[in-house]
Amino acid sequence: MVRRNDFNQFIHRVRDEFAIHAPQYDERAPHIADDAPLTRFVADRVLRAGRVLEFGIGTGRLAIPLSRNGFQITGIDLSGDMLARLAGQPESQRMTLVEGTFTEPHDLGTFDAVICIYNTLYHTHTQEAQQAALCRAAEYLNPNGLVLLENTAASWLVRAYGRDDSRLSVREVGAVSAELTAGTISLHEQILRNIHMSVSDGQISTRPVTMRYLWPAELHLLADRAGLVVAEEYSDWNEAEFTSTSDNHIVVLRKSGATK
Repeated sequence: MVRRNDFNQFIHRVRDEFAIHAPQYDERAPHIADDAPLTRFVADRVLRAGRVLEFGIGTGRLAIPLSRNGFQITGIDLSGDMLARLAGQPESQRMTLVEGTFTEPHDLGTFDAVICIYNTLYHTHTQEAQQAALCRAAEYLNPNGLVLLENTAASWLVRAYGRDDSRLSVREVGAVSAELTAGTISLHEQILRNIHMSVSDGQISTRPVTMRYLWPAELHLLADRAGLVVAEEYSDWNEAEFTSTSDNHIVVLRKSGATK
């Protein structure tokens, strides 16, 4: 059960954060091509014309190439600002878009795959909300459907922030511009609070991000409680082995007792 006060807090925080990110999200987020490893990973496991539900569909950086590859796309996103950008793309006319949280149920039918990538699960800021999201995913699945998760590995995050529990990283430097990230980590709460900063021609803009990371064993436990089992686990979309030193954590979940 998600406590209502915590639930309302994370809803307002996510909406506020992505209202700031939305205007430049497509320009800053990694591009996913129609034939990128991620889209091939999905195509290898889900029949073309299959029904795919994306949690945190955002501006459609994954949904658009999947739609071009023949999948039927439904997306849920808490940010109306992000969905507005997606609605401006021609591919969105073939999608079903829902503004709301994926931790609560919607009457959408069942799907061959539920996809939650690029740390989207981390944007639910409590363990209770993350548990609710996985339970919703299981409810949406066809008997032999899959849940696909992608998150930054918790061990990488802890190493990156170091013993001071804080971090300042320079991501890009140009002649008169720079991209930096300042952040803190709470090891007790498993909460990251980052500010992405852009400096250009003397002007500074900031974009906040709050996330609650999950350790692999914790994710496995929450999945089990949702009636899901780990079917595959990798460190990248090319199916490299996931280890304690991996930067990324990709998990394929299926319903307990599924035949695939």
